[in-house]
Amino acid sequence: MAGKPRAEREARRARVAAAVERGDSPAAIAASEGLSVRQARRLVAELRDPTPAREVRPLAEPEPVRIEPFVEVARAFAVQRQVEEQCRQLAAEGRQETVRIGALKLLSGLALARLDLLDRIGALPRGPVWIAELRLDAAFKAMSEVAESVGLDVGELAEMTRRRVAERIDLDERGMVEMAATLAPLPRRHREAA
Repeated sequence: MAGKPRAEREARRARVAAAVERGDSPAAIAASEGLSVRQARRLVAELRDPTPAREVRPLAEPEPVRIEPFVEVARAFAVQRQVEEQCRQLAAEGRQETVRIGALKLLSGLALARLDLLDRIGALPRGPVWIAELRLDAAFKAMSEVAESVGLDVGELAEMTRRRVAERIDLDERGMVEMAATLAPLPRRHREAA
């Protein structure tokens, strides 16, 4: 029926509707129209219970998306933690060696993903700043040992240092320090030329 012109299909539909009105059986309709009994039954069923055209309703006005950054970060960490726990369990108790190895590989990827997330949210200092922090920590410990060896009160020294540092560094509303960008050291050839 799909290959017939629309006018011919409509004419057949009208003849079948008239046959249904007269009370003809689907077998009689099939014989008179050159259809299979199954096709005739389908046409009769469509005529008796036509499916109404679906009304296309306009979409509702979307609500604005509200994103809570800290909630999203907490959710990401929670998902990572859950996957990590399940991977640890699989790595320890998996029946097949390939499952255990796969879980260990995924744990390795999760560790890198966690570092990446921490870096993206600004919770990790950038590159060489870590080295500078380690040096500052070592310098403060060395200074404390020297101060103690010459008889100074290390607790008082630490408190005075903390106050002086607090005067020079402003914490933002989240308690995080904005650190100045550090320039990468020049390669040796450029330092000598400078």
